[in-house]
Amino acid sequence: MTRKNTPVIVGAGTTEQFGQFPDRSILELATEALKNALEDTGIGRDELDGLVTNMGSPLSRHYDRLCEALALDVGFTAQYWAHGRWVGSGLQHAAMAVETGVAEYVAVGLGLKFTAVDQMGGEESVSLSEIGSIGEHSERPWYGMTAPVGGNALATRYYMEKYGATSEDLAHISKTFREHAALDPRSHFSKPIDIEDHQASRYIVDPLRLFDCAPLSDGGAYLIVTTAENAASLPNDPAYVASMEGLHAGRENHLFARPGMGIRTQREYEYDASVTDPVYERAGVTRDDIDALYTYDAFTPNVWYALERWGFCEPGTAFEFARDGNISLDGELPMNTHGGLLSNGHISAWNHLVEMYNQLRGEADKRQIANADTVQFATPFGDSIILRNEEP
Repeated sequence: MTRKNTPVIVGAGTTEQFGQFPDRSILELATEALKNALEDTGIGRDELDGLVTNMGSPLSRHYDRLCEALALDVGFTAQYWAHGRWVGSGLQHAAMAVETGVAEYVAVGLGLKFTAVDQMGGEESVSLSEIGSIGEHSERPWYGMTAPVGGNALATRYYMEKYGATSEDLAHISKTFREHAALDPRSHFSKPIDIEDHQASRYIVDPLRLFDCAPLSDGGAYLIVTTAENAASLPNDPAYVASMEGLHAGRENHLFARPGMGIRTQREYEYDASVTDPVYERAGVTRDDIDALYTYDAFTPNVWYALERWGFCEPGTAFEFARDGNISLDGELPMNTHGGLLSNGHISAWNHLVEMYNQLRGEADKRQIANADTVQFATPFGDSIILRNEEP
């Protein structure tokens, strides 16, 4: 394996808007986003030989159905379990495919329609078993709180009791990301909110309120991944995949909390973020070099957990860091500059990766961070990707 096969992002495309579109099909949303990504890249669909997605039916479409409907003929495909948290893994899989020569040009992303399922008021009648919500799937047990918000609410209450954070501290995250979303015309929600609006919104599961939870959005987003060698003949400046860290699993990891908090099977211990140092070392950067951080913000407290897991804040201090304006566009560490899942839209976080690429090539419009050259996707689940506009 040589460095000429360094994986890069060379194009991105989305639907014109994110929101709820009852009259549009999943395939229509996917087609619009992928067509825009290919046009942005400067290649035809006949040159595309790889496809990676993280969701299938009913919220999206399985890889084979997508290739059939869009007249794609690819030699490499991968599809993950139907959850947003596989976005980072999907991009990593595409990066490894081009670096090892398995594929030349891989599209990663999806067309997504959260309103397509009848249990959410949508058009398709689907049983829980058809979307994987059976057996050991901890987010949807057969009884009790039957959605991810339940597990996150429990972890949030634990964090609040342990460190002294409050619901009003979460409000600052909602307010900030809504301000970011207002600068992106694609956003599902762009109307400003203030702290009082957040505090007046109804509880979904105490202590999480309406504005602490991401919406159910429809839309599409794709990126095109290839090698640095191939990128040399394309019109766009590439974003280099400088470093990656895989999705973590085990007794010390819980979907809705930072390690060390004592949630579920975790031991309670003093968390040391130095365990995440290797992802920065591999990229040839330090945390101080990160110009913007992007995290999977299905719920506002995920911001706290990501900041602490990745060492930007000491355990129990992230709520103060976010409350004091440090995650805003002009803050110490801008986060989710497009508004994130919470306001830009729940496009499974592919919109996060599109925003990262656009930041690096200076095309984030009013959201643009001056001289951005290093950005990071890092989740509470332990996975991360660092993108740079220079080869590591």
